[in-house]
Amino acid sequence: MVKIIYTAILLSISFELSAQMAINRPIVLTYNERINKPNRDNILKANEDKSMKDSLKRYRNFIFIEALGNGLIGSVNYQLSRNIKKEWWASIRVGGLYLESDRLQSPKKNFNTEISLSYGKRNSIGSGVGVSFFSGAWACKECDTSYVSETLFILIKPVEVKHISKSGLFFSSSFLIVINAQEYNNYVKTHKKQLFINPVIPLIGLSIGYCFK
Repeated sequence: MVKIIYTAILLSISFELSAQMAINRPIVLTYNERINKPNRDNILKANEDKSMKDSLKRYRNFIFIEALGNGLIGSVNYQLSRNIKKEWWASIRVGGLYLESDRLQSPKKNFNTEISLSYGKRNSIGSGVGVSFFSGAWACKECDTSYVSETLFILIKPVEVKHISKSGLFFSSSFLIVINAQEYNNYVKTHKKQLFINPVIPLIGLSIGYCFK
C-alpha cells in the first residue's frame, strides 16, 4: 500500500514538472517554417496594400469647367464619385459661377448641385437630377427695361457621356431639361407672371477637366 502511494506521488510530481517545462520551453521553428514565415508576412502585407488601393479606387474626384450645362451659361465644378457595384458609380457635384464687369448691369451669380448615376469606367453613360440658383440682370422686352432676377431652376439630365483618358484628363457632354421653378423679382411680384418666355428650356453642357483617382 505504501509503495502504491509513493508511486502515485512520484507520477504526479513528474507530470507537473513536464507541464512546467512545456510551458517555459521556447518555440522552435522548423527549417521550412523559418523559410516560409517571411513569405507569409509579405503576402499579408501585400493583401493589406491591395485592400487599401481597392478602397481608394472606389472613389474618384473630378475638377472641371463646364460651358452652358448646370450653370446655364457656365460654371466651375467639383464632383465626387463612388463605385457602388462593379462598373456602377454614384456621384454628387457642386459648382458655381461669379461674373462681374463694366459691361454687365449687375454681377451674374450661380450655384448648382446635382446627384447622378453612371455606368462604365473610362467610357461611361449616366443621368441625374439637380437644382440651380441663378442671379443676374436681364433685358425685359415687355417692359422696355432691364431687371435683376433671382431664379431657381430644376435640372433634369436624361443623358451624359463621359470619357476619361489614361492621364486623367476627361471630356463630357450632356443634355439637360431646365425647368424654371421659381423666379424672384419686382416685376413678377407686380404683374404676377414670369418673364421667361419658355418655362422649360432644353440645354446642352460641355465639360473638360481632370480626374483624380
